[in-house]
Amino acid sequence: MEKKGELPKIPRDKITPAIVTGIEALGRGNDLNRLDIYLTGIAQVLGPEAIGKYVNIREYMNRRASALGIDTDNLVRSEEELAQMEQQQQQAMMAQQMGPQAMQVASDAMQQGMQETEPEVE
Repeated sequence: MEKKGELPKIPRDKITPAIVTGIEALGRGNDLNRLDIYLTGIAQVLGPEAIGKYVNIREYMNRRASALGIDTDNLVRSEEELAQMEQQQQQAMMAQQMGPQAMQVASDAMQQGMQETEPEVE
């Protein structure tokens, strides 16, 4: 197809082919199917919140990606990235909650400062 011009040129140094056939392909597909059936069963019997409580979601994502033959490097956020995002969200929520109060405190301080600097009229 490349020779006929039907397919763009593919840089060979950037692609590493992985041929998955035979027993290995069946094993991965079977693992994926069993993993999904397992989690579906948990959700049906114990409810969806049980998955979040008992299942390590990161490990599930890694096993599912492995069964599909997907490299998750830079795809799935690290624990550090998640912690940083959570901290930023908490700071934003605090700023939002404190916003009206902080504005009122600043306004009160400005008014008090203006009253202290106004000359007394006799």
